[in-house]
Amino acid sequence: MLRTALGDRVNQGGSSFMDLVADDIIMDFPFALPGQVTQLNGAKDIAQHLEALSSLITLDRMSDPIVHVTSDPDVVIVEVDGFGVGLPTGEAYEQSYVCVITTRNKRIVYYKDYWNPIVFLRALQGSATIDALIGGSSDAH
Repeated sequence: MLRTALGDRVNQGGSSFMDLVADDIIMDFPFALPGQVTQLNGAKDIAQHLEALSSLITLDRMSDPIVHVTSDPDVVIVEVDGFGVGLPTGEAYEQSYVCVITTRNKRIVYYKDYWNPIVFLRALQGSATIDALIGGSSDAH
């Protein structure tokens, strides 16, 4: 999905997200809840984070990206939806992401990932548990 969204801004070879990132990439999560990771520094940290996430969430598919070009040719904004399952609960994981991505020398050097932490918690701990805590509805994404 990202290769399509970023086009000639990134190297089109390789088979994974990690093939697209610079060694010194910074990844920010501005909507992370207290106690969750808010920033990752470097490809090694991101690889470890993604490995840990793979035991919590499966992403079965991603929607076609909507790409917003900015006045800086190295920066794009990508909207995409992810669909999968929370492994601890078996509940659906349907997340909308807005990603601000900066590339340099055909690699991603900065990735700001906006996503809804409540959707993540519902998939991990169950909608009923989270909705009881926040007074919400499991229909809200």
